[in-house]
Amino acid sequence: GQTLTRDIWTALDMRWKQAGTLMRAPWDRFAVGQKFVGRNAYLGKNIAVIRGDADMADYIGSPGAKGGLGPTSIALTTVAGGGIECGFTNPADFGDFTLTAAVATFLKDQAPEAAVADVIVEGEDLAGVTVDVTGLDTVAYWVQAWLRWTDSAGNIAYGPSISDTIVVT
Repeated sequence: GQTLTRDIWTALDMRWKQAGTLMRAPWDRFAVGQKFVGRNAYLGKNIAVIRGDADMADYIGSPGAKGGLGPTSIALTTVAGGGIECGFTNPADFGDFTLTAAVATFLKDQAPEAAVADVIVEGEDLAGVTVDVTGLDTVAYWVQAWLRWTDSAGNIAYGPSISDTIVVT
């Protein structure tokens, strides 16, 4: 069991090191005011939910931070050029918050403890409607999708991610 946990930790740590700013932002925002940093939250929450899983179905892209709402649903479609289109259905603006972006990450499906076989691809749409990526391999991908909100004072909140899987053809 300890070896399994170490292997998952190693794989997640590699993903964190390779991550871009879009993937890290909700975790770092989640950690504001806490005794831990975003990386620690990312590792801890993901190890807790994917340990013992056969695939990345329970992987968390965004934990949600500072009260943001997540998308109502996503729709995944394969597109030309080895791509995925992630369409968003979103809740309305709420309170003092306005939707400022839809964000999605794309990672190859694999056992959580396996050596990382890819770099997470990330994208955003400032209109909050669709995130498209191309140049992916023809394999199964897990897509995590979340929303970024901003209030009138410039405070940023993130919604929790939802995910789905698709095979790129």
